[in-house]
Amino acid sequence: MRHAVVLSLLGIASLIATGCGKPAADSPTASSAGGSTTTASAAGTTVAATGGDPTAAPVAAAQKFLNAVRRGQTDQAAAMLTPLALQMTTQSGFYFLPPASDTLQFSIVAADMVEADKAVVETVWSDLDADGQRTEETIAWALRLHEGQWRISGMAAEGDESEPLVVIDFENPQDLMDPAGSPTPTTTNASPQPANPADQVARDPFQQPATR
Repeated sequence: MRHAVVLSLLGIASLIATGCGKPAADSPTASSAGGSTTTASAAGTTVAATGGDPTAAPVAAAQKFLNAVRRGQTDQAAAMLTPLALQMTTQSGFYFLPPASDTLQFSIVAADMVEADKAVVETVWSDLDADGQRTEETIAWALRLHEGQWRISGMAAEGDESEPLVVIDFENPQDLMDPAGSPTPTTTNASPQPANPADQVARDPFQQPATR
């Protein structure tokens, strides 16, 4: 089933368990959309190989956030959200779950500046399925510049033909809760879905009118 990685990263507060996550090996390198190469470390920092790359800072922030999520460090992951995203996810009881698998891995594959204070970082997550085969899923993360610091504001994940693109704006509580009160991703079927989830996460989460 697609979106298994998304489900392993997201959940409600009552399902959070401490000490469940174990570090998995990170990809040693990642390339940004601007053509520069970045080097990722286990500490969650990313250093641009070429100076002046505007995506270097948001990529470093995404690396720090994703390492915290992968290791089950929920407090550190929450601290990397925008203040509005943290407020809304907390009010909705929506948290990042420690991964249930010590074979979960991610790599940062691209980054784009949407505006001077908005960026999208595209990642590939992989894990072993029940048959021991490694499966991959592309997840794009929306970031905002807040008081000089890049913070996570949303995400998008692609699905197969039966599962449309999932877009979640962490700053919009309607994206976090369904009418029954359960966290749920937003899917859009009314318009054609872009082939790249980064295209959608760059468009939808950043169009919300909420004051930040």
